Amino acid sequence: MSAQGLVHKLSPSELLDEKCRKSIEAILPSFSIDFGHASIPEDTNLWSLLESAQTNVSQIFNLADPAGFFSKQSTLQQIVRAVFPPSELAFFAPEEHTEILSCLEESEKALLLAQAVCAIIVVFARLDDAGKEICPGLLSTELQLFTEGDQLKTLMVKLENCHIWGKCYMKTQLEDAMLDAVEAARRDNIDLPDVNLGVDAQYGIQLSETNARNMGLPCGFHIMAIN
Repeated sequence: MSAQGLVHKLSPSELLDEKCRKSIEAILPSFSIDFGHASIPEDTNLWSLLESAQTNVSQIFNLADPAGFFSKQSTLQQIVRAVFPPSELAFFAPEEHTEILSCLEESEKALLLAQAVCAIIVVFARLDDAGKEICPGLLSTELQLFTEGDQLKTLMVKLENCHIWGKCYMKTQLEDAMLDAVEAARRDNIDLPDVNLGVDAQYGIQLSETNARNMGLPCGFHIMAIN
């Protein structure tokens, strides 16, 4: 058989990698690049962008979801509540919240969206690995394993330590950063610094300008040391 006649069949791991990559590609239109920093389009809120992202990710992964859990707003709310601290949930309110978002830097809005989308992708990857029909119990179990293990911390540290949010010129930079974070979270293959990303939460960003630039983070982000 000629080389041209050979077709490489992707392994389950490679198929999952491809789903993650396509999911990140699908969210890129929800970001904008303004004056050298990442942002989200004007007159949009994070919740509407996140709903669109979940729809795209659900279609790409095509999990066995006969009850349509991923078409329900409550499922997305469950994921967001598991990932972010109470102090940040208002940024993802379904209703219009322009005034709330106005307190954030543009790069902070982009980072919040990236964190939420990448978390959804990793959760979907876990559910894909499980190979079972989606039900509330399975989703709750995988969410708990994701948030209480190292994966969520790995994901957040990877994204927050990336310098592109305040210095970005091409959406491919965003794509690479998010793919790198998702891959690291799925494989737990980075050494995490000893950091505490919030007192009232496990992993939330801190909206403080103190020493933000000295830490290599976008203006407005602050990582606190563990006591």
